[in-house]
Amino acid sequence: MLSCRRMVCLMLCLCLCLAALPVRAEETDGFYEEYEATMTYAQDLVTRGDRVLALGGGIIFDYDPAERAWHTAREQQALDEAGYREQLGGMDCELMCAAADGETLYLLYLVYDEEYRPTACLAKLDAEDAFTVIGEVALGMAEGSYPQLYGMAVAGDALVLCYWNDMMSNYGTNTLLRVSTVDASVKELGVQPVSRPCAYRDGKLLVRYFDYERSWTEGSMTCPQIMELDPMTGATTLVCTMPNYNCGGLAWDAATDTIFFADGSCVYRLTSGATEIEKCGVLLPCYGHDDSPAAVVGDRYFVRDYQAETGVAVSTTDPAMMPAKSLRLGIGYADDQVRAYAAAHPDVALEITESTLDTQAITQGMLTGESGVDVYRLTVSAGVFSALRDKGYCLDLSGSQVLTEAVAGMYPRMTELLYRGGKLCAVPAQLNASVDFCYYPEVLEAVGLTEDDLPATWAEFFDFIQYWYDDIAPEWEDEYSLLESQGMLSFENLFSLLLSAQLISGEASGELITFNTPAFLNALSRLEALRPALEDMAPDSDGGNYVVYNAAEESEPTCLLSVYNDVLSNSSWRTWESVPLRLSVETGEEAYIAGHLSVYFVNPNSANRETAMEFLEYLVTNMDAQTRILLCPDANDPVETSYYQEFLSSAQRDLESAERNLENAAPEDAADMQDWVDSAREYLTYVEDNFHWEYTAEDIAAYRALAPSIVIATNSWASGDLTNLQNAMTRYMDGNMTAEQFVREFDRIMSMMQMENQ
Repeated sequence: MLSCRRMVCLMLCLCLCLAALPVRAEETDGFYEEYEATMTYAQDLVTRGDRVLALGGGIIFDYDPAERAWHTAREQQALDEAGYREQLGGMDCELMCAAADGETLYLLYLVYDEEYRPTACLAKLDAEDAFTVIGEVALGMAEGSYPQLYGMAVAGDALVLCYWNDMMSNYGTNTLLRVSTVDASVKELGVQPVSRPCAYRDGKLLVRYFDYERSWTEGSMTCPQIMELDPMTGATTLVCTMPNYNCGGLAWDAATDTIFFADGSCVYRLTSGATEIEKCGVLLPCYGHDDSPAAVVGDRYFVRDYQAETGVAVSTTDPAMMPAKSLRLGIGYADDQVRAYAAAHPDVALEITESTLDTQAITQGMLTGESGVDVYRLTVSAGVFSALRDKGYCLDLSGSQVLTEAVAGMYPRMTELLYRGGKLCAVPAQLNASVDFCYYPEVLEAVGLTEDDLPATWAEFFDFIQYWYDDIAPEWEDEYSLLESQGMLSFENLFSLLLSAQLISGEASGELITFNTPAFLNALSRLEALRPALEDMAPDSDGGNYVVYNAAEESEPTCLLSVYNDVLSNSSWRTWESVPLRLSVETGEEAYIAGHLSVYFVNPNSANRETAMEFLEYLVTNMDAQTRILLCPDANDPVETSYYQEFLSSAQRDLESAERNLENAAPEDAADMQDWVDSAREYLTYVEDNFHWEYTAEDIAAYRALAPSIVIATNSWASGDLTNLQNAMTRYMDGNMTAEQFVREFDRIMSMMQMENQ
């Protein structure tokens, strides 16, 4: 079977070779289908007259407001017809950003020479789409650098360009250049933490100002600001402060003299003369629009959205058009399920905000209504959810048959903490769980070991590492290592894994967690004895010693242990079969697996409780396949990869096209065409065999064997006195405490944390 990389190369060659053959037009399909350009990423957004243009993959797209869709704009054809690559004078070119002055569109390219070194070049398209090269723009790029461009705006007879050189270390601090639209000459306006310049009144510009280095004050992140920029001097003046740290997507509407911007779910405006920022629209929720380009035309606001199908989110700008119902979600970010809910419920405006890990702050916000949060999402191991549940600060969800039946169909051990007094208080959002190590049976056999030689406890594991170092490595070090990254074999990493194993073992018992046990102290002493060998195996370096895998066909793993070990193995990404290495702290004890569960719950004082319940019902009904398998023992149907049907259809079309071209090939080309048909058929088989299933029946069955050992973690180092815990661990690892002293101190701190959480 051909490797994936080789198959892809073969198919690319097949496309090129077939495209070069003379074929009658009526026979063209498959490789010859006309390409319909679709945009999935917007590099830049530009207002040109009464239209919005977007750059995506070097192509210019035009938004059709009637169809609410993007189309390849005629400017691209004009560029091709004008021979723009030849005019720019390079072997290749890359369209980076754009700006418009009325109907004149300015385009900034990176032009590459024969050695693929980039030079910036400015060009323009006039109202008749005549393409003209203005000249080279001296960005001052260091050799080997690649500039990141963060916007360009017209200011009189010049452009203000904002860029960051990736050879610089001060991310977010960009260079401002004033570039002449006459001859592309450059004047530097300084280096500032600004981005995304856009037009503003009186010949000035607006910029987003956010200083990453000074963004944290007293434990919280400051919000970005909107500044007025003088395009002649680079001087800035404060206009307003944005309400959230992830706000961006700055745009100005000259017709109404209104500033627009967005966060991860809402559009805001600041009208001329107003002092208060006003919400005026809603967007499909995303991670945020901090450095996104934006544009506004009429009553439509456009902003780049990495997660949107078209790469751009669109909203109205009239507050009267906002949905009557709303939900404020204290979830930090919107995952695919939340976005799917928003798309399916345009009558509900979602607002995404951060949720604190301060129990008192959450309860205070609930009681006073100041937070306005209707639904929270928290990770159980942070400790906050358990405290809120026990104090009655979670709405009783038992009235929803949809929710109660959904949770009843999940593993009881994973959901028992969602109840208080028999009443359902929350529903699962996501579960993550992994074993610490897996082993490759082929390597175990190759070095002359059997499963009986593998350790069963952490103490035995540390002895096994020493045994590998002393007896196995000298003979096999050129072929096999213990781990794919020797840097994982550091004392600090193994110490952390041992602490976590003891913690989850204590969680499973349901009793107060203690580290002062003979088994834990024994394992710790074995780890201390191993320390000299670990320093040899994982020396201080940039990431340690990494194993380079053999990329040849039918290659085998070159290490015994793997650390990429999700309990639900993903078939579409798995290279070799591995087996979990289950380790317990106590001899004969079950080897527990820590599960990290995030949950949704509703503010009992929410004014939107009915909508909040409907929101949760949608999420549990439309739970993603992975989470459903992890939580529900009856979810055992194999899961097809999301891209399989697309890959399969493409491979089938390619094969059909190759077969037709073979039928019509000249006799002298028949042998070559038969080779391509065979390659296309082989690729189709490869797609069917390797891309079909994300989770097979065997994957799910293997997980079912592990699921009973998963224990939901309700305590973590972050749930209490983190500073003292870290200090104790640091003092021990630095040799300033004995193991017994460390255990006593650690137990004291953990006991206080557990009593506080009760």
